[in-house]
Amino acid sequence: MIRRLEAEERLIDYIINQKQRIQELENQLACAIELARD
Repeated sequence: MIRRLEAEERLIDYIINQKQRIQELENQLACAIELARD
């Protein structure tokens, strides 16, 4: 049971990290689009 909880916590951390990476990539893409328009 404890191992399962640890695995779930690691999975949640991984998902949170991926969401943060996606947000950073979205910001970079938005900046690139703005630069391309100029």
